[in-house]
Amino acid sequence: MLYVCMIVVPLSGYTGGGRRRRSRVLKELCSQVHLVTVIVYITLIAIHITAALKHLLVDRDGVF
Repeated sequence: MLYVCMIVVPLSGYTGGGRRRRSRVLKELCSQVHLVTVIVYITLIAIHITAALKHLLVDRDGVF
């Protein structure tokens, strides 16, 4: 999912950018996809960091 977000966030931002003449519907759709994907991306990063810290501080299993 992290890799999907790394691809979808810039593509949706670029496609929905204001420099081109696009339909309002497409622009709004791209903005919504961009916003939702960024929220998912930030959440996944926070979970990933939390899991890494758990391995380091709690499990101490050498995964970190």
